[in-house]
Amino acid sequence: MSEDHDLRRLLAACRGEAALRIRRAAAREGLEVVGLIDPARDQDPLWAGALDGAAIVPPDTRGRWPAVEAAVAAAIDAGCDAVYPGW
Repeated sequence: MSEDHDLRRLLAACRGEAALRIRRAAAREGLEVVGLIDPARDQDPLWAGALDGAAIVPPDTRGRWPAVEAAVAAAIDAGCDAVYPGW
């Protein structure tokens, strides 16, 4: 990707090491990365401090994390231009 892209901020819909790997790759392209925090598993996520932002997103009503609607809302609230959906 070249420096003339319109993307500036990306929501990484994953946690931990995966979010950090996305952050490293995105930084090479001049992008900021916002990560998602699972309130049930991430009590004090040190990895989140290495990102440009983070949002707490609960699981959906069936217990699947992240709740898609909440993740999209978090991306919009954080000013993200795109979402990396994880794996």
